Amino acid sequence: MSGRKRCGDRDTVLRTVEIWLTPEKRLFIHSSILISCSEFFAASLDKAWTSHRGMLSKNENAPIIYKLNLEEDPCGDSLTIQDLQSKTAIPSSDWESEHIRDETYYRAFENMIGIFQHVKPILEGVEDTLQLVKLADKYDCLPVISRAVRLALLESDGNASQLYRDISKQPVDYLYIGEMTRSSIILREAAIHVLGTWSGTKQKCRDTVSQKLFDTLCEKYEHLRQKKEHANEMLLSLNYSQSISLDFASVSESMVALLMVRENISKIYSNCFQNKKPEHFEGKLYRALEKSAKIELPSSKKITKHYNAPSFEDVRKELETKIRQALGDLPRSYLRADQTEINADYLLCAKLDDADLPWKEDW
Repeated sequence: MSGRKRCGDRDTVLRTVEIWLTPEKRLFIHSSILISCSEFFAASLDKAWTSHRGMLSKNENAPIIYKLNLEEDPCGDSLTIQDLQSKTAIPSSDWESEHIRDETYYRAFENMIGIFQHVKPILEGVEDTLQLVKLADKYDCLPVISRAVRLALLESDGNASQLYRDISKQPVDYLYIGEMTRSSIILREAAIHVLGTWSGTKQKCRDTVSQKLFDTLCEKYEHLRQKKEHANEMLLSLNYSQSISLDFASVSESMVALLMVRENISKIYSNCFQNKKPEHFEGKLYRALEKSAKIELPSSKKITKHYNAPSFEDVRKELETKIRQALGDLPRSYLRADQTEINADYLLCAKLDDADLPWKEDW
C-alpha cells in the first residue's frame, strides 16, 4: 500500500516502514498506523517536510527506513529517516558505536511498535515498564501506550496482587508509571507507600514525578504529620474523665485500669523508638496503640471495687473510646493489597483522592 493520507492538517506519506534498531533487530509496520498512534511519526512523515528534505525515494513502493542512532545519553538517542534511494542496506560502518544498550531498551521499542498493532506488551519487570513509558513519552504516543500498559500491569497474569507487591518494593517508580499512564489505581497504591516512608522517598519523588504531583504529596504528608502530632499529644496525656484517687492500702479497679492502659501506651511508644528509623514503624505503632486498652482485670486481693467509683470495665471502655478518637484513621490501611502479603510496618493511611490526581481526564 502506498500513497498519501491527511493527518489533521498534514499530508502524510503512506508506505511500509522499517525501523532498524540494530543490524539484526528490525521492526516492520505501516506508516498509516504510525501516524495514527504517534505525533512524532506523524510529524516526521509529513509529506511537505520529507519532500523538502529529499528524504524519500520517488518510488512509492520503496519502504521508509528509520535508523536508531545511539548517543552517550540514552535520552539523546534518535530515530532518523534514511535516504536509501540507491541502497539495499545500511553500511555496517554506520552501525559502529561505542554506546551499548541492553535488551530492556530494545524490548521497549518492540513493545511500543507491538502495541500500535494491538499486540500485548511483554513486561517482565518494572524496568521494562519504565523504559516503555519513557519511550512513549519521547515519541508522543502515551495516550495509545498507557491503556495497554495499565491492562498488562493490572492483569499480571490474572494475579493483581503481584503488581501490588511490586509497587510496595519500588513505590516511586510505580508512582511515575501511574502518573505517566494516568492509572489512578497504580498512582494511589504507590502514593500510600511513598507517604508512609516520606523521609526516604521525598528526594526521589522530587526528581521523578511532576511538580504538581510532588506538591500534592507534600501537602498530604503535612496533613499526616499534623494528625500524628495531635494523636500523640492526646495519647500521652490520656486520662479518665473523672478524678481517680490512688490509695496504696486499697487499690481501686479504676486506678488499675488507668495504670495498665497507660503502661501499654508507654511500652508501645518505647518499642517504636528503639528502631533506627522509627518512621518506618509508625504504622505498627498506631495499630498496636489501637489495641492498648484490650486489658483484663488481674486477680489480686489488693484490688478492690470502691463504692460509687467507676468499675474496671467502665474505665477501660472509656479509655478505649478516647484512644480510638485520638487515632482516627492512623491505624488503617487504604491499600488494595492484602496487608498480610505486604507486611509493611509504616503508615498506610495517607492517600490521594480524586481531586488530587494530576490529570483532568483519563486516556
